[in-house]
Amino acid sequence: MVHSLRPEHRRRRPAIRALVAPLIAPLIAPLIALLAVLALAGGARGSDAPPSVEEVLARTSSDPDSASFAAPLRMQVPDRSQIPLIRVAVATGAEEIRISSPAGAWIGRHRSGYRPSRIEAGEEWTLRPSGNGIELRDGAGRRRAIVSDTLFAFSADPESAPLAVRGAPYHGQFLLWRSGERLVAVNVIDLESYLRGVVPLEMGFLSPEAYEAVKAQAVAARSYTLATMGRWRHLGYDLVSTVEDQVYGGVAKEKPACNQAIHDTRGVVLAYEGSAIRAFYSSTCGGTTAGPDEVWGHKPVDYLRTVRDKTRRVDDSFCEGSPRFRWSEEWTLSAFESMLDKNLKRGESGWSRARYGALRGIAIRDRGESKRVAALRLEFEKGKVELGGDEVRWAIRRPNGEGLRSALLTKVEFSKASKGRSKIRIAGRGYGHGVGLCQFGAYGMSKAGYEYTQILRFYYRGARMGHIY
Repeated sequence: MVHSLRPEHRRRRPAIRALVAPLIAPLIAPLIALLAVLALAGGARGSDAPPSVEEVLARTSSDPDSASFAAPLRMQVPDRSQIPLIRVAVATGAEEIRISSPAGAWIGRHRSGYRPSRIEAGEEWTLRPSGNGIELRDGAGRRRAIVSDTLFAFSADPESAPLAVRGAPYHGQFLLWRSGERLVAVNVIDLESYLRGVVPLEMGFLSPEAYEAVKAQAVAARSYTLATMGRWRHLGYDLVSTVEDQVYGGVAKEKPACNQAIHDTRGVVLAYEGSAIRAFYSSTCGGTTAGPDEVWGHKPVDYLRTVRDKTRRVDDSFCEGSPRFRWSEEWTLSAFESMLDKNLKRGESGWSRARYGALRGIAIRDRGESKRVAALRLEFEKGKVELGGDEVRWAIRRPNGEGLRSALLTKVEFSKASKGRSKIRIAGRGYGHGVGLCQFGAYGMSKAGYEYTQILRFYYRGARMGHIY
């Protein structure tokens, strides 16, 4: 057992304490920061907490629909303590978790009061489930402890040598615990640093002329985070690092231009009726965005309306430059039926090939306001199945196994032939669900000379902008 994880360590004599004091001193600031992280992550809000979106918006009379609303109200922020802290699960079912830092790191029992253990510079410790707890092994493979508590870990030099978890470096600190027979790793990080690992993966930086689009993406991602964080609270974290929330890759995925866009929009949030909005976005709308009621059957939302992706500055659509603006797919009949067998089992109660028989036809029966498919009918020998909204993308998959690019279908053909030569062809426009900001559309608007505030007003009509810190 490593001494620093045991209660007995607290009974060391004063002479020994004097020797180790210089080693402990550098830890005081990080430990204080960690305590702040844990308190805020639990939902505490002190008297010096940042103002709410509603409070900020009450201070400005700027009309978001006015052409003069070129930039949000700027507020002075005295320090980083006003930036919200969030808990992002980067691993939820890991068999093992490796931790290291070029500058060394510290790991200890959460809320135990015991001094954490030192992970030497360049050394990698491994955590695995064992018995009723978590086994910790050092870089030499020696067992250092088995603990049943939640663990915390942080780098000895977080600015220049962030903590690496499972080989990827992250800003902030980590909480680690056991869930069943697997491990959970949660990055506790401030919102602005989190965005630095999100924006490059969700949009990237296409060219200097796309800079306003990247700024718009930063605001959308910040707003979406604030609106949705906490939905996994029952599991111990706010967000996950995948497409279920927003793709987050940590320090290694950062890009200087994206970091600058985040800095330039620091604290800017889209709000509606006093709350941050769920600022959905997707790659390519195909010429028209959609409402959540059309795509997912959700309640209509005023700031997520169907928007034609053009103004007088372009001939067709702002997102026409996307490589997925127009697309087509083709399957053999046997491949299409095999694909349906796999996917309809998950979505259609009672589906089986024996019950429905062979496919006899496919046709679009209805469309929504954005012209996305509201009803796609599959006709079989012994029955019919109708798909609508976003389920079209997941029930019908591309030949490579990925979901159909969009539900904005322009053509569906069933070419019947003998001896297994029948074909299914589907053509469409766009990529993704199409709700909210169109990323390639934002790029097109940026190229056309629009500022990020104008881009956001265009896609999120009725939402307002303001600084929350």
